Amino acid sequence: MGQLIAMPDDACGAVLRLLPWHLTGTLDAADEELVGRHLAGCATCRAELARERALATAVHTAEPRAGDGWAGMSALLDRAEPRPRQRARAWVRRSGALGSQRTWRWIAGAQFAALLVLGTWVALPSQRAPAYRALGDASQVRAGNALVMFRPETSEAALRRSLAEADARLVDGPTASGAYVIALPGDGTALARLRAQPAVTLAEPIERGSAP
Repeated sequence: MGQLIAMPDDACGAVLRLLPWHLTGTLDAADEELVGRHLAGCATCRAELARERALATAVHTAEPRAGDGWAGMSALLDRAEPRPRQRARAWVRRSGALGSQRTWRWIAGAQFAALLVLGTWVALPSQRAPAYRALGDASQVRAGNALVMFRPETSEAALRRSLAEADARLVDGPTASGAYVIALPGDGTALARLRAQPAVTLAEPIERGSAP
């Protein structure tokens, strides 16, 4: 008889937390193997993946409304129920504090919906607002002062190196479009150093002139 490999009791919770990065193809090989193996035998998580994929398709194919601007974006986020602060994949996954499957299905769904809406807004340069509202709590919004996007094939280690070269601190993200909220030193040179990193495809400051 072949050896049976027992999955941990919180396997669904762990996989649900990784689904947004699975969809964007940014998981490392070990995480991708874990997610793929679990999805092959879990109908519940496959259904959640299908739902999130449908949301992504709907958002990416929708035509943005030019008049919405930040006011519409702010209203959408204000109507959302409070969500736990979400950190980047590596830090979240290693925290080890996983809840029930039902709880994580709700969190993953709410997080992904917000990521998609926020990702669509970030992709429109003309709609960028003076006060960027991140996915976490208000302290996270105040802490971030720039947005950065990396090449899709960028590993976690390369991402960390790029941020370290610019003395940048990760605040929140990624969104479904791959954007991160970061905090940069205010000397004006950090943004230039970040843009010079080979893995970086976009690095833009978050203006706060008309923040509430």
